[in-house]
Amino acid sequence: MKLINAEENLTAEVTLNGQLLTVRTLLADGGELTGWNYDYAAEGFDPEYAAEAYAYEITRYERAGYAKV
Repeated sequence: MKLINAEENLTAEVTLNGQLLTVRTLLADGGELTGWNYDYAAEGFDPEYAAEAYAYEITRYERAGYAKV
């Protein structure tokens, strides 16, 4: 999922691939401001938790002024 914050000129990418969650915040020039990966399967979490975390991260960005693209 890609989200844009036009006011701050930032882009967020939230990706779920199986149980691997990737969250990145990108600058206007494409450089990465922040980013992390978390493998819920490797950490022993219930498979459903990765999907819940994905939805939470999208909501968190929306509350911070980002809009889905």
